[in-house]
Amino acid sequence: MSIDILEESVYKANKQYDILGTAPEEQFDNLTQLASNVCGVPISLIGFVDQSRYWFKSKMGLEVNTMDLADTFCKATIEKNDFYEIQNLTEDTIYSSNPLVTNEPHVQYYAGVPLKSPEGVSIGTICIMDHKPRKLTADQKFALEMIAKECALQVALRLQRIELDFALEEANDLYNNAPCGYHSVNAEGIIVKINETELKWLGYKKEDVIGKSFSEFVVPADREYLSKLLTKLKDQGYLKESTVRLLKSDGTFMPISITTSVIRNTKGDFVRSRSICYDISDQKKIEVELNQANEKLKAANDKLANLDEDKNKFLGMAAHDLKNPIMAIITLVGLVKKEKDLSPIVLEYLSYIEQSSVKMRTLISDLLDLTRIELGTFELEIGDYDLVQLLKDTVSIYQSAANKKKISIIFSQKTDSYLFKTDKLVFVQIIDNLLSNAIKFSPTGKKVQVGYEVLDKVLLIKISDQGPGIKPEEMGLLFQKFKRLSNKPTGGESTTGLGLSIVKEYTERFRGKVYCESQVGEGTTFCVELPLQ
Repeated sequence: MSIDILEESVYKANKQYDILGTAPEEQFDNLTQLASNVCGVPISLIGFVDQSRYWFKSKMGLEVNTMDLADTFCKATIEKNDFYEIQNLTEDTIYSSNPLVTNEPHVQYYAGVPLKSPEGVSIGTICIMDHKPRKLTADQKFALEMIAKECALQVALRLQRIELDFALEEANDLYNNAPCGYHSVNAEGIIVKINETELKWLGYKKEDVIGKSFSEFVVPADREYLSKLLTKLKDQGYLKESTVRLLKSDGTFMPISITTSVIRNTKGDFVRSRSICYDISDQKKIEVELNQANEKLKAANDKLANLDEDKNKFLGMAAHDLKNPIMAIITLVGLVKKEKDLSPIVLEYLSYIEQSSVKMRTLISDLLDLTRIELGTFELEIGDYDLVQLLKDTVSIYQSAANKKKISIIFSQKTDSYLFKTDKLVFVQIIDNLLSNAIKFSPTGKKVQVGYEVLDKVLLIKISDQGPGIKPEEMGLLFQKFKRLSNKPTGGESTTGLGLSIVKEYTERFRGKVYCESQVGEGTTFCVELPLQ
């Protein structure tokens, strides 16, 4: 075997098997004793290559720890990688001048077997020596080879034990220093294992806890619940995120979330539990703070709702009290305008008063409708009505306003009449608002179309104008209270920003829906779908 291969053997022995320079171990000393007894020799050794030295892990009959590799007979055994025997060293041309032959202990016989790793590399030898020439019997040779295999196996097992010990140490370190608690109880609920984290939480030492019932460390009020959990655990074998409160050594308690699984024997019997615990003190504190905040928010919302209700009632009463005087003003202005010989300036002032009063009447009417909706003080009064007549009457009301702007209202009448069930006042209010808007936002000389279709279980009403259309980015503002779009009424008419929101609320009271289709520069169509039943 070349020196390079020997260096590889050193690497395997020293780095992988971690055996060079270690203290004597009983299992290896037993093997050297066995080899000496079986072969009937006074010297037996177990050694490993250590670079240019040969180091002995176990020795019998030779009081040295290391030798130069070049001075050992084992170097030849490793190079040969098989059983090697020199029956008479004094007659051997290579080893007759070896210090072990010419000096103490004056050995004359050597036999060695390589110790092979699982990869087949010779990492050392087990060898025997005698002070006289001899030859091993076949049985002795076989026995020595078996001892060599056992020795190689012990080397590998030793490494496995080291790795296992390291893994166990690492596992214990992780177990005891984990950010969560761990514990195990037996079938009777007695604590048999607990980690340092949980002990620190509770302020106890291990000897204060092991062997005691887990329930002793649970708040008394939670113990009945814990007993039920243990019964459920035995049946199901797993419980996830149960919450109990643990008693600490200072008399306080801490809430934990506990997830538990069961370890059973081959018969299926409960042996012990395995529990993972998390301190949820901060979570519970946050929950308490959130509950308190929610209670304050609820109280504030209730107060706000009461204030809003008071506001709506006030607006309703104020609007109602103002409605009659406004109507009286409009009527009186109409009567005065009929008088003869009125000067142009008086007529102009009367027109201003009339326009302002009409604006006020519209605002009051919208506020009354909004108040009724928000207070929920009205119920639909359903009756049988003629759709065609209701639409014709509404169109007739707005004919005068349309004529002032030279707008044509085209009513697409498809039947002489069509009876359907509705609340007349609410239905007319929907059409009134949509038709009013169509006229307000239509330029002079344009057309407004009013039409209807009876579809499968749905009545569809469409009111279209040839106005400027609605910008796509403003479509989302439709049907919101007090929202005004960039488009302005073309005749200086007023708008409260409430009409479309009232239309939406009233339509939804019918369990219907309203929506808008619009193209900038081409006009807008509002569609109302009402269920026929």
